[in-house]
Amino acid sequence: MNRCFVESDRAANRFGPVRVVRIGALLTAAGSVVTLATGRPVVAVVFFGLIGLGVAASFPLVVSAASRLHTGSPGTAVATVSTTGYFAFLAGPPLVGFLAEHSSVRAALLILPVLAVATALLAPLLRAEGRATTTHRPAPRTASRR
Repeated sequence: MNRCFVESDRAANRFGPVRVVRIGALLTAAGSVVTLATGRPVVAVVFFGLIGLGVAASFPLVVSAASRLHTGSPGTAVATVSTTGYFAFLAGPPLVGFLAEHSSVRAALLILPVLAVATALLAPLLRAEGRATTTHRPAPRTASRR
């Protein structure tokens, strides 16, 4: 198993998934703002490491929450979240390139801290344990012995 998943599970068990995702998102926002403000390669390497930690710990927690909170099949929820993540992975670079072409690379990369702050604000949705209802399936009938 991936070590990052194990560590994010351990952190989520200790601090709660909301706090882990919120701190990860704020690390991502801070790392990207500092990197964009300084423009120094050494600073960028260090802070992109923080961005990686922030994102890597959040994704498995969001997928897990989707499987718990979805009113339908947990598999459908996991597939939806994973597909959305892959879409963002594929659509993000062309979007940044499009924005950079019409402004600058630094201005285009400002989308990263904006999305990170939005993630921090949405993190409390991960704690909504009791909101979703699962489909009730009656227990199988067993033959009674007389």
